[in-house]
Order: sequence, then C-alpha cells, then structure tokens
Amino acid sequence: MEENRSLKNQTEKLDDLQKVSRLSSPRRMKTMRMKSGLSLREVEEETELSRSHISKIENGKIKNPSWNTIFKLILFYENEKHYRLSGICERLRLQRSAENA
Repeated sequence: MEENRSLKNQTEKLDDLQKVSRLSSPRRMKTMRMKSGLSLREVEEETELSRSHISKIENGKIKNPSWNTIFKLILFYENEKHYRLSGICERLRLQRSAENA
C-alpha cells in the first residue's frame, strides 16, 4: 500500500515537471501572457517580477531563469482567471473596466 502511494506521488511529480518543462519555453511564456490579455506592467504588479526581467525571459535573453521565477509566472498565467474571481487581481479588473468605459 505504501509503495503504491509513493509511486503515485512520484508519478504526479513527474507529470508536474513535464508540464512545467512544456510551459517554460520563452515563446510559450509570452503566449500565455498575451492569451490572458495582460501587459508586462500588469504581470509585474501581480508577480513582483520586473517588466524587464519578464520581457528578457519571454524573448529568450535569459537562458536559465530560476525555477522560482518560472513557477511564479506559470502559476500566475495558468490561474489568472481564478485570481480574478478570487479578488487577487481585482485592481486590474477595475482598471480595465475604467479604461474601457
């Protein structure tokens, strides 16, 4: 029973790492941001990563960004709709509404 649980945990971790590997390419990172309709400034405000750093990652100028940075961006992009619903990105939503009014 314990071996099955351990194997399942290892399989889940491997799946997560494969997903991160697929999503962490510079082109994919930029695509995720643009698909979310977010500017570099908006991502900077929410992730506390500088626009310059994000742009360099997206354009492949930073060849090996830290795992922390990659995870932070991927989690933000993947969960951006959830963040909006939960109020974390409320100021961005309000700002966009004001800009579109």
